[in-house]
Amino acid sequence: MPLQQRTAPEPLGLLTFYGEDEAQSVDDVWTGRFSVAVVVLMALYMAGHFIAAWAAGRL
Repeated sequence: MPLQQRTAPEPLGLLTFYGEDEAQSVDDVWTGRFSVAVVVLMALYMAGHFIAAWAAGRL
């Protein structure tokens, strides 16, 4: 009976737990969440400037 050749262990990461397709979808989810967070923060920033200008009587 021939000996089974050992393969190098796979590095730990998303691929170990989810597989290639699921890891891609996890990355897409986090990219989407980051995009939403950026849009929300920019909206709050602009709203803050609008409220400050309105309070100062410049509108």
